[in-house]
Amino acid sequence: MHDDLTRAGALFGSLLLFILGFGWYLSMGLWNFPTQAGFQAFTQEAGFQALYETEPGPHTLTFPFSDPKTLEGRSLYRGSGGSIIVTRVDNITDTTCRIWFRADGSLGRGGGTLVSACLPQWGESQAAPLLSSLLTEPQIPYHAYLSNYDGDLGERGNQFAVTVFRDQAEDHQEAPAEVCLIFPELQKVTFTQA
Repeated sequence: MHDDLTRAGALFGSLLLFILGFGWYLSMGLWNFPTQAGFQAFTQEAGFQALYETEPGPHTLTFPFSDPKTLEGRSLYRGSGGSIIVTRVDNITDTTCRIWFRADGSLGRGGGTLVSACLPQWGESQAAPLLSSLLTEPQIPYHAYLSNYDGDLGERGNQFAVTVFRDQAEDHQEAPAEVCLIFPELQKVTFTQA
């Protein structure tokens, strides 16, 4: 008799935990949005709309041009829209380097936000990507341009790369040792349920 009561109590407890857990699952809306798919789901489902804004800056990174690898792991942006981190630096020569960034957004139950230097556009127009402007300080002899970017968003965000180069004109041989890469503003997209 005592064993039967123990089994019945355990069964009742398990059933209660299952009901409470399923109720939490429904209340959080997790059944409505597969969080594993991340931003891919926002761009592929008709139930979401994209609102584009600018994220005011300036956002800067200063580094020795002779050793750009010191940028790896540094943060360009951290905020409510996620983060932008330098993941690697390659194509390094005496006059150039390419800096790779990863933009990770913030995801929620009914949407998400991503800040990046380059955002694909969605909707009826499917226009060209939004690109942030770039500056360097000093502007002579250094220059920068957006050299690579993802056309789509992955689970957490996207990637882009900036190439910084030094002009080789003879009157600029005494270039400053450090260069500052400046994003006057970044692009921000917020996905919400339509």
